[in-house]
Amino acid sequence: MAYIFASFILLSFSLVFGKHVEDVNELEQMRADTMELFHSLKKEMNAIQMENQNLRSDNEKLHERLDTLESASLHRLARQTGSRVAFYAMIRYNIPHVNARQTLHFDSVQTNDGNAYNPGTGTFTCPETGTYMFHWSINQATPTQGLGGTISTNLLHNGILSGALQTGDNNVPSSSSNSAVLHLRAGDRVYIQVSQASTDAYIGQTYSGFSGFKLF
Repeated sequence: MAYIFASFILLSFSLVFGKHVEDVNELEQMRADTMELFHSLKKEMNAIQMENQNLRSDNEKLHERLDTLESASLHRLARQTGSRVAFYAMIRYNIPHVNARQTLHFDSVQTNDGNAYNPGTGTFTCPETGTYMFHWSINQATPTQGLGGTISTNLLHNGILSGALQTGDNNVPSSSSNSAVLHLRAGDRVYIQVSQASTDAYIGQTYSGFSGFKLF
């Protein structure tokens, strides 16, 4: 009887100890799998960080190259023009329903030495640093309803107000003009923009113009 009892105790101990060993082995395996996954993820993260660093470096190089190309293009344009920079353009057709913040496109180009004026955008882009003179004139055609109206325009240098003009105050055609002398750096932009306009006023064709040239 004692022998059977002892055998039963040994068997129970073996089962419990074996289960414990099995659990420990399973935990060790899980720990090993976790560490392997951790190292794999860390390796992948390091690779991504390295790739991002390379991309940032490439991006900086591209920006530097773009700046260099833009600068070279401006210098090349300046050499080609030989400081001969001058333009004059008119508005070809009437512009009804003028809106505030509307950039005027003087699309009928008469002179464009240096090709610095773009009639498609109405913008003069300075090819070389210097002092320039600009002049613009605005004609308000007769309002279709016989009412008075005004048009206010601004000369903008890189979006900053550099001159202002107001045209019209009655029901007959009227014109006005203004000039400005500006010191520009290569790449600066100059254009004419409407700041305010009556609903019945509109800009007349051929009588409105925009011009500029380099003084020195």
